[in-house]
Amino acid sequence: PCSRCRLYLSPCPQPASSVAVAQHMTSLLSRAHIYVHGKVQGVYYRDSTKIKGQRLGLTGIAYNLADKRVEIIAEGSKSKIEELIAWCWKGPEGAGEVGISNKLSQKRRVTNVEVMWEYEEQPHRKAEFSSFVNGGSKAS
Repeated sequence: PCSRCRLYLSPCPQPASSVAVAQHMTSLLSRAHIYVHGKVQGVYYRDSTKIKGQRLGLTGIAYNLADKRVEIIAEGSKSKIEELIAWCWKGPEGAGEVGISNKLSQKRRVTNVEVMWEYEEQPHRKAEFSSFVNGGSKAS
């Protein structure tokens, strides 16, 4: 079995060198659903999330939900998704980090961030998204 994913998959040869280990680790895909509560609609939250996700090398989408939350689906390395989750807690300074600073973004306030991992570090998994996008409002 693969020493990293511990699964018997083919092709999934056990990496023999540090370069092979690095290449193998980049093939491990994680996917998380993140729900952000607070004053997160109408304050450039989705746009700033798109920029932050792109800068982290993630793919995914950010939606406004009818209940005033923002839903984010992020795919990529687990460590980069964890960086995005930490950033999601930030208020106006989070928008400022990605170059968005205006009257509306200054009203951004996060009260809670919920994370549900759909899968973590799955080998040989293909990402659903090709980039990180602002998905607008999600139909209920």
